Amino acid sequence: MSTRFDRTELQEVLTKTTVEKLNYFAKKRIAHPTLLTVRDQLCSTIKHRAGVDLAIVTGPTGVGKSTLINIFRGQVEQGQIDYLRSDPGCVPVVVVEAPAPETPVFGWKDFYVRIMEALGEPLIERKVDVEALFGPAKPNLRHPSFSTAEMRRFTEKCLRHRKTAVLIVDEAQHMLRAGSGRKLLDCLETLKSFASYGTVFLVLVGTYEMTNALELNGQLGRRTALFNFPRYEREKGFRGFLTALKGFQDRLPLATPPSLLSYADYLYEVSLGLVGVLKNHLERALALALGAGKDTITLDHLQASALSAKARLEIAREIKRGEEFFEETADAEAETRKILGLEAAIEQAPPSASKPKRPVGEPKPRRIPVGTEVEVA
Repeated sequence: MSTRFDRTELQEVLTKTTVEKLNYFAKKRIAHPTLLTVRDQLCSTIKHRAGVDLAIVTGPTGVGKSTLINIFRGQVEQGQIDYLRSDPGCVPVVVVEAPAPETPVFGWKDFYVRIMEALGEPLIERKVDVEALFGPAKPNLRHPSFSTAEMRRFTEKCLRHRKTAVLIVDEAQHMLRAGSGRKLLDCLETLKSFASYGTVFLVLVGTYEMTNALELNGQLGRRTALFNFPRYEREKGFRGFLTALKGFQDRLPLATPPSLLSYADYLYEVSLGLVGVLKNHLERALALALGAGKDTITLDHLQASALSAKARLEIAREIKRGEEFFEETADAEAETRKILGLEAAIEQAPPSASKPKRPVGEPKPRRIPVGTEVEVA
């Protein structure tokens, strides 16, 4: 995925209907700098493992996690293209979305069924435990009833026979919305054992709610690679935000391309530096412009299609909570050193010898330049 694209396709779309234009823009993705950085870090972790059982990719709502999954999935499949030609039954990477639970307990049976469906497994509802066929009580082959443990074994066998290397769970925060800390720990232990089975590497992608898991389970945290997919900050990341904005501007199916860069400050504010929120905002503005018979997007369209102030406030609060988790505070570092018994060693360390003061009027020593000075960028 690149910021460059074939403009011939765009010119053809200009002659299409409004619905086709909206569908065209909805499918467009921008590989902006932060997304590519997280993708590369994730690929490196899966390649080398180094004692890691699973990876957690977390970020605020609308940062572009689904786009990251699509790009990462394509990268994994591209790396396995030669193997796929020799074994068409192989499914190197599987993406499944964790359903939001209707009760305080996560529905593991439904989750396992979704994985098998993503693998293309036939006759899921007719699975039979072969060992049960030779037992004293014959199973009901017409209406089989399976326990959660049996469904899990079926799923593990499917992953093994399909030679799946990576299992990606989107919206993984739904799995961790348990009613109590004990249930949350049980869920995490299941994920850990599931990830360590065979050669399957588990990637959980979700909102900043995922960070609560690492605070409750130190062992899981030790075996987990945690990646922060952050927003673009105004001071440090505005250039990356402009890159994404320019990419979307070039892909808008409009006869007169709008100058979105001239509204960059406003668009940054209403999108909170989140590329996914920016993309959805531009989709709504495009729909307004096309619905009104306009050939470009104006500031009025952008203002009318922006998120409400309350919605932006909720997202901003989520961002704040998540970013605070990743900040290395002095209190946390001091507490760690205290637990390790290092505070006393620091207090007993001999003070460093102070440098003698320079007599008044004596200039500071400096290096005398020799030759030509070269400025290093």
